[in-house]
Amino acid sequence: MKDPASLIIDHPHADRCSRRPRRGLRALVRACAVTAIAAVAATSLASCVDTTTAANPTNSATGGVPEVIRIAAETAPASLDTNTWQPFGAQIGYLYGGTLALPGWADQGDRMELAESVSESADRLTWTIKLKPDLKFSDGSSLTAPDVVASFERLRAGPMTWTVKFLQDTEGIKAVDDSTVEVKLSRPHTDFAKQIAEPYALIFPAAGLAEGDSFFEHPISAGRYSIETMDVANGRFELTANPNYYAGEQQVKRIVITKVPEAATRLAQLKNGEIDFMDNIPGSLASQLTDGMRLDPAWWPGSFHGYLYNFNDPVIKDANVRRAIDLAVDREQMAELVLGGADFARPLYGIPWTVTGEPPNVQPFARDLDEAKRLLRGTVCEDGCSVKLISWSDNTWQRNASATALQEQLKAIGIEVEIVPVTSANGDEVMARGDFGLTLAIAQYFVDSPNYIGQVMLDPSSLYGESYSPGFSQSAEAATLTELMNQFRGAREAELPELMATADQFLADNSLILPMAMLSTTAATSLPETVITNIFGLYYVIP
Repeated sequence: MKDPASLIIDHPHADRCSRRPRRGLRALVRACAVTAIAAVAATSLASCVDTTTAANPTNSATGGVPEVIRIAAETAPASLDTNTWQPFGAQIGYLYGGTLALPGWADQGDRMELAESVSESADRLTWTIKLKPDLKFSDGSSLTAPDVVASFERLRAGPMTWTVKFLQDTEGIKAVDDSTVEVKLSRPHTDFAKQIAEPYALIFPAAGLAEGDSFFEHPISAGRYSIETMDVANGRFELTANPNYYAGEQQVKRIVITKVPEAATRLAQLKNGEIDFMDNIPGSLASQLTDGMRLDPAWWPGSFHGYLYNFNDPVIKDANVRRAIDLAVDREQMAELVLGGADFARPLYGIPWTVTGEPPNVQPFARDLDEAKRLLRGTVCEDGCSVKLISWSDNTWQRNASATALQEQLKAIGIEVEIVPVTSANGDEVMARGDFGLTLAIAQYFVDSPNYIGQVMLDPSSLYGESYSPGFSQSAEAATLTELMNQFRGAREAELPELMATADQFLADNSLILPMAMLSTTAATSLPETVITNIFGLYYVIP
């Protein structure tokens, strides 16, 4: 499993804000984090706008839409190779990389992008993709079915099949003709048409992919923008509108993205006009936004802020202890006071099947300290006990604050929590030793589908890696979760309500995870949402 601090799609969901439709996408609520820009010595062309000090020009022909949007990001990818991405690579990927379909929720209408249609065969084992006519890459070369095949085959051979799930069950991918691709599966994947909208599933020219790693030093685009300059060492990317994009050129002509790790610095740059949009503003800084600035929340499908258990731990292995912990935590307090409130987090009681938090998500239940103490009778915690909690360092998702809040809440039932801070450098090593009871996990995904969420949230190999819960994959609970996960892959819509209820009940009966909140990646911006807004915290909707 990936760093539980960031299972990507590293999170969450809350109240949906009304957004205007754009090419079949109704922009949704979103939350991003704050950024800070340090002086960056990135080379740029002489003709480029000085994006750190110049005033932001507008294009009067497009009703005042700025020609340049300057974005400060907390992180930046070390490469634009989709097989090596960390989360923020997806935001850049959705700008320059064409996908066959658009991300979004099921009620968004037409979601086709480079594809004209995507259809499933009667036996549900073959998907046929028809491309739009006369597609071109940013260099003017034709985009045809062999390019789609090469892009999928490369992804299929890489490490990201854990997120593009249908590739795990692909038996063959072929170009029927220049505009038609067939994908043969060993078993049905109901959400195939949504999985091809993931930012990992970008379409690149077959000839470029044949060059190997060098291609990703300056990849050719099939999306709305093309890469003009990129400085991966300092985290600075300049993108220009792709004149060959099938839907026409963007009104915003240039986007400059710069890595600024510190949220306070990103906010200062936004307030003084150096940038127009900052990703990831923590809830603790939101009150510092001034007039003319707005929050831009983006909720994730399958978002999960909570804790995973080590089932070999002498305290945690007792299901009654886990049930007591579940009843002792105060999710309302965690979401409102610790994680930032409604624009940043919502209380979560089970698997987040829907972005809105409405049914079929597990409904709220009251904190019950008396029942929690009753459950602890006869356990190692009857007269008090202690447990270690591994917390990954991070400010964006308030992990440290969350761990401290849980520590205080569990004191009410006599459980002392020792917080063990780790980093990405030593976290796996610490966890592999198995000397812990809980670990703070954050997960978000790209696919708005119960079929998909059921797979990733119930798959022991993904959710409970051996580093995070030693021995769990051999347990009876793991076998049941694997069976349920496989059912979700091909379940039809009519079968989903019962299947989701079964999964919810099984997790509740065994207290296998400790959900706390759904999260949004909340951004802050001085631009109106008609100029820039975001869904999933990853897809910028820009005119």
